[in-house]
Amino acid sequence: MGVSLTSAGIGLVFAIIAGIRMWHKHGLKSNAWMMLFAGLFLSYTVVSWFGSLGGISILGASIWFVVFLVCATVSHLHVIKNKKSHVIATPLFTFFLGVSLVATFGGVQGMVGNMGTQVTSIVQKTGAR
Repeated sequence: MGVSLTSAGIGLVFAIIAGIRMWHKHGLKSNAWMMLFAGLFLSYTVVSWFGSLGGISILGASIWFVVFLVCATVSHLHVIKNKKSHVIATPLFTFFLGVSLVATFGGVQGMVGNMGTQVTSIVQKTGAR
């Protein structure tokens, strides 16, 4: 009998390992990177928890894109530039960077795929005459 891990399970493993390492105050940068991967793997689960939040827009941009911009800026300053990293805040920002990255560009991918389906159905309807 084999063990199967879904993407949410893999993300949970990354988050647990990073949580244990944060508890013992080991490797701030590596914890941030592990939480980024946890956010990438857990993104669909987290986005489903927030429900219709993805439909909200600020100045025409999706809320997930705004979260992506904020988290990318803070993560860049904390992880890459080493500017005042925090033990809890830095991994949380990188976690939500991963979630918003997949939510933003996964939404774009779904929108483009849906547009292709609509164009195909319009061409089929017009060509049937």
